[in-house]
Amino acid sequence: MIDNTSGDTTCPQGWKNVTIVDEREWQQFEKKDGGGRIRDEDLDKYSDAEKVMRDKIQFIYETDEMDENGNPYRLTGRSMNSKAKGARAGMTNFLKEVAPELIGKQFDTRECIVGKRFRVRVDHTPKNDGSGVFVNIGVHTPVEDRVSVTASDIPSHKG
Repeated sequence: MIDNTSGDTTCPQGWKNVTIVDEREWQQFEKKDGGGRIRDEDLDKYSDAEKVMRDKIQFIYETDEMDENGNPYRLTGRSMNSKAKGARAGMTNFLKEVAPELIGKQFDTRECIVGKRFRVRVDHTPKNDGSGVFVNIGVHTPVEDRVSVTASDIPSHKG
């Protein structure tokens, strides 16, 4: 799964260790026959039968890597319909990678998702209008919990 994000465009591309540090939830009107946000100023152009209110969620990531000011890079994942349950739903695909045990169950995202750590691929895709880049978060894989061994961790040889 690739997430187009509104994250920090200065975040370098490549594999990053990240932590999901927060979430953002809201509601928005979308076109009933294919999704797509309806802007507030366009609501009157659609009948009640053509629009539906959706519950949306977006997760915020911080990298272990720091920027030039000593702050972690902050990336915002793609917005998803938090109530959609189908096999092609964004939330289902997200859960397949981050918490497959939660698929089809009721859960609190703050309890079960926020705080999880992953290794993700960060890529940049140029915007069609040339105004910058989208920061894309690729596949979520487990962060390897290897403890590095230093010379002081190796016991001395006793002969």
